[in-house]
Amino acid sequence: MNTKTRLLTTLFLCVSIFCQAKKALLVIAHGSPNPTWNKPALDLESRVSDTLKARGIKDFAIVRTALMEYTHPNISEVVKDLEREQVDTIFAMPIFICPSSHTEEDIPNLLGHKYNSYIREGLVEEHAEFVKTRIPITMGPTFMFSDVCEKITLHNVQQLSKNPKDEALIILAHGDEAYMPFWKELIESIDSKVRRGMGFDYSNHAFVEMGQEFVKDALPIIKEAAKHKKRIILQGVYLTSGIKGMAQRFGLIKAVDEALAGQNVEVVYGDKGLLPDGAGEVSGWIVDCAQQWLDR
Repeated sequence: MNTKTRLLTTLFLCVSIFCQAKKALLVIAHGSPNPTWNKPALDLESRVSDTLKARGIKDFAIVRTALMEYTHPNISEVVKDLEREQVDTIFAMPIFICPSSHTEEDIPNLLGHKYNSYIREGLVEEHAEFVKTRIPITMGPTFMFSDVCEKITLHNVQQLSKNPKDEALIILAHGDEAYMPFWKELIESIDSKVRRGMGFDYSNHAFVEMGQEFVKDALPIIKEAAKHKKRIILQGVYLTSGIKGMAQRFGLIKAVDEALAGQNVEVVYGDKGLLPDGAGEVSGWIVDCAQQWLDR
């Protein structure tokens, strides 16, 4: 066998092995002790599978969803399942709004992509389970590197608005102090696109912490909006949570009623997150990223 024949044989074998490779698409969400929060994220498993099928993409033998913390199935459990299914490559999509400590530290440390003893100690305290596998895992981007948040937020606000010219729009998000430039860029983009897309002449946005700080962070911006408009729409940018539920839980509705008493101002609290109504946009974007990874 001459050198040329050997090279062609080797190339043929490599191509054959690649074609027989068993790839998995892993969707990673934050997770919550509340099953109601988790369900829309877990439901993405079937939505993404359907989207792959509709587009004729057959490269992924398995699609699974894993939850980072608080509940099951966690990332380690799902990766073990994929090992049993003899998967040899995993493309992981973190369905998080923006780059954050979760996507840049927690998940990479859980996957073994990073080793930071400080981060790992915190994960151990939260009873996280670290992934131990030889399967190569590649992580995709967060929502920030798409227009998913803008499109879904626009849709959610359209369901709440009556006449944008007579209303104030306030966009609320969680944020992450260590990654605030990313969050500011995203929230300003959402604010701008919804405002221009619907014709609001007053809009604003803020980052609000969960718990006792929720009212402290949100109330001032609502009071300021009440000086300009008699109807205020509050829409959050959260994966599966709506502002209405959080406002009830943390006392914002009561605080707003007291602060605006006698001013004849209506405050409308959005009750939808990005999911489940935006599942089509989210699953489409996940598959877009997966296809780009396949084509790299």
